[in-house]
Amino acid sequence: MTELILDSLQRRMATMHSLYYQAVDTMDLSHVNHFERAGVLPIAFSLFHYTNMQDSTFMVMSGQAPIWNGDWQARVAMAIDDHGKERTVEEMVDQRIGDFGAFKEYQRAVFGRTEAWLSTLDVAQLQRVLIPRPFPDVVANTFSALCVGEHGITLLDAIECWHYQHGLRHMGEIELAARARRPGRYDILTPGRHAPGGCCAPGRPLASTTKRRSSRTRLAEALVPVGELPALAGRLVATTPVPLDQLPALFDDAHRHPPSTPVL
Repeated sequence: MTELILDSLQRRMATMHSLYYQAVDTMDLSHVNHFERAGVLPIAFSLFHYTNMQDSTFMVMSGQAPIWNGDWQARVAMAIDDHGKERTVEEMVDQRIGDFGAFKEYQRAVFGRTEAWLSTLDVAQLQRVLIPRPFPDVVANTFSALCVGEHGITLLDAIECWHYQHGLRHMGEIELAARARRPGRYDILTPGRHAPGGCCAPGRPLASTTKRRSSRTRLAEALVPVGELPALAGRLVATTPVPLDQLPALFDDAHRHPPSTPVL
C-alpha cells in the first residue's frame, strides 16, 4: 500500500507542476504583474509564493538547503524578496517579478529537485514524524495539523499538505485571476491536455469561485484570495522532530539562512 501511495505522490506532483509550467508559458510579464486594484494580489505573488515555499519547506523534508539565495534574487529581481507567508495583503500587493525568464528557471530548478527526490525516496520514510504532538498554538490550527494522525505531522503529511494541496490551491487562484483578465480563454488548463473534459472545458465554469473571507485582510472582493496557508511552510528547517519550545524561533524565512548558518 505504501508503494502505491508513493507512486501516486510522484505522479500527482509531476502533473501539478506541469500546470504551473503551462501557466507561465501562456502568460507574459504584463499578465503576471498586472495590478487589478487595491487589496488584490497579482499573479506574481502566487507564482513566487508557492515556488519559494516549496523550495523552503523542502529543507524540512530532506535536509537540503533552499535553492533561493542572493544570486537568484539578483537574477529574478523580485520586488519583495519574501514569499509573504506572514505578511499582510497590503504588504504584498506590490509584489512583482522582474525577470520572468529567470523566474521560470528558478521554478524548474525547485520543481525538478522535488521530483528527483521523490523518485528515489525510500517508501519507509513516509512515516517519519517531522512535528510530533502535542502541537503548539502556532501549529495546531493549520491545515496540515488538521489532517494528521495521532503521532504528528509525518513526511507523507508534509508532502501532501505543504506541497501538493498548497500547489493546487494557488493554481486555482492563478487560473481564476488569468480567466478574469482574459475573459473567454482557458490558457492555463487546456481541455485535452491537462484536464480533458474537466472543469476547464469551454463554457464550463470553474468548480468553485467562492472567495475566502478574512477578518484581517477583508478580501471578499479579491480576485486572488489568500486563504489560510499551512503555517509551517517556508520556515521549519529540521528533518527530525522539532522541540516544541524551539518552534516559534523557527518561524522565520528559511531562505534568509545560508547553508552555513546554524538555525537550530
